[in-house]
Amino acid sequence: MFDVCPRCGMWSVEREVREADDDDSGQWAIAVCPACGDQVRFRRLPLFMIVGASGSGKSTLCLSLVHRLPDHVVLESDVLWGTVGADAAGGYATYHNLWLRMVKNIHQAGRSVVLCGIAQPDQIETLPERRYIGSIHFLVLVCDDEILAARLRARPAWRQSADEAFVQQAVRHNRWYAALAVEGRDDVTFLDTGALGAKGVGDAARAWVLARS
Repeated sequence: MFDVCPRCGMWSVEREVREADDDDSGQWAIAVCPACGDQVRFRRLPLFMIVGASGSGKSTLCLSLVHRLPDHVVLESDVLWGTVGADAAGGYATYHNLWLRMVKNIHQAGRSVVLCGIAQPDQIETLPERRYIGSIHFLVLVCDDEILAARLRARPAWRQSADEAFVQQAVRHNRWYAALAVEGRDDVTFLDTGALGAKGVGDAARAWVLARS
């Protein structure tokens, strides 16, 4: 929305971002053009990211939250998969950065985004578009390996998730997410989707978002 300066026409993503001095809500910030110093006022709202391995319950939860959080924009990051570039060698940084750009623009309508998908918290923090987002909160979905594997094997054949190599990769990914718990990060919350039914998971995720909105 404001990567191109309205005054001089300079294109720049990595602008200096300052707090808006006249804002008591904490929602507004200023992006400064590095070429001419022009200042653009914009909303910098919190982002809620729901992440986890394949089979952890992200898609089911995302659909539930659409109805549970009418004042937020709930999206699944896979909607852009296959339509834009995704560099596996670079940890999919360009793909995630594009999503942050999308989020930045959606936030200008005054509604925070809840984004469900696969992402690594540390990687998100290093992306150029990160500066235009407020606080980012991560809800990590995990479950027991056996539950995860059973979910993947029970999916319809067209999803091609029952292959043993795919299942084992997802199990390793699930363990990687679970290991984040030992870091004690304030921006990461864990939710065991195997211990709760779909309603319980939805209720817990809704409460998590509203407590941080």
